[in-house]
Amino acid sequence: RRLSVLVSRTRIARRRMPMSDIAEIMGKNLHRLRKESGCSLEQMAIVCGVHKNTLWKLENGKGSTGKVQMWVKICERLGCRMEDMMKEGE
Repeated sequence: RRLSVLVSRTRIARRRMPMSDIAEIMGKNLHRLRKESGCSLEQMAIVCGVHKNTLWKLENGKGSTGKVQMWVKICERLGCRMEDMMKEGE
């Protein structure tokens, strides 16, 4: 399942924000929450089962938003909810 399905049900979608902007918001939140948790890119990649370059691209808005399963693993590791990743201005 693609992340766009979940995004369509959030406040962001109600504003009709492009997926590229959503990816940027989620990437910034991922970076901030990962740093706050003290987890390295490599550690997070291992937990999520993806390459660390994939996470770097997510954090820097350089790719797609990825799949829901990956974000679920990220949120579990960081102790947050998917909605936390989609909040602007955090």
